Amino acid sequence: MKKFPALLLLMVFTANSFAQDHEIKLYKSILTKGDSLSKVKFDKTTIFKATKNLDKKHPSQYFDQMAIYLSKEKFNEASFLFYLGQMRYRYYNAANPKYQLGNDGALFASLKAVLGEPINLYIKNDVNNYIEILKLAKNYFAENDYRFFSKKKSEQKYRDQIKNMDDLILSLETDRSTFVEKWIKDRADYKALFKEE
Repeated sequence: MKKFPALLLLMVFTANSFAQDHEIKLYKSILTKGDSLSKVKFDKTTIFKATKNLDKKHPSQYFDQMAIYLSKEKFNEASFLFYLGQMRYRYYNAANPKYQLGNDGALFASLKAVLGEPINLYIKNDVNNYIEILKLAKNYFAENDYRFFSKKKSEQKYRDQIKNMDDLILSLETDRSTFVEKWIKDRADYKALFKEE
């Protein structure tokens, strides 16, 4: 019996080491390919088809699918699902009468934290691409009801998500130079961090 905890610990350590190695490779890929990655246009028809299926599922599923795209270095697709998933999840949490902070609130916060870091590192490489992805996610959200938890349950809270995204887009458009300056510094900090390894 004493061997079981040691074996379990070894399995957890191995899995964690693999995940860390994969994460480091992902960050390095984003940092080294940064400029060229945002120029790669993605097939909107394919991503919209996949998203239609996600519209029938719990909002966490957007993040699951987004992680698959991220692992394949399909960063525009992953970014689209990340921001659309945030809108869906925020609406779901705001309008759901059974919402519990410790359940969907905690899960959403965890997904945003873990998956948001590589997405933000990527998307902030090109402000124009960032704005385009946000507009695409917002327009999809506005034009396609969330069938898992219809906007009819709270049309005001659904519209609130669109307004929040409009505010973010406007902020990026009107103060882009300030954002770009900060993002360049953030990227330099990341590059320095990964050089130290």
